[in-house]
Amino acid sequence: MRTTPSAAPSEPTAGTPTTTDAPPAAGQHSGSPSTTPPAPASPTAPSEKRTLRRHDTGPEVVDLQRRLAQLGLWSLPLRGRYDRHLDDAAQRFQAKYGVRGDPPGVYGPATRQRLESLTS
Repeated sequence: MRTTPSAAPSEPTAGTPTTTDAPPAAGQHSGSPSTTPPAPASPTAPSEKRTLRRHDTGPEVVDLQRRLAQLGLWSLPLRGRYDRHLDDAAQRFQAKYGVRGDPPGVYGPATRQRLESLTS
């Protein structure tokens, strides 16, 4: 059986231009360094506050407890823990004010909007 050597890829010879006037393909760079810095990541808009639920902690949870306290739905210390007591209080708020759109006990967009409209 006779085999033929495979042809090696052709290399450009000295003096042969290796560039074309065509723009680079998508995802490729033109070869010249970019002087434009990358755009900074946009900060989260205030209206895009995170959804809070059981086991969450922090200052946003304290704010929720404080707002529920203004309506008489929270009487425990403001400890910043979303425990079963806060879950229950959120459910009572949702039921009392007819909030729909968030799961029971979850401080999502619908619950947040209604609570923030009633408190300061």
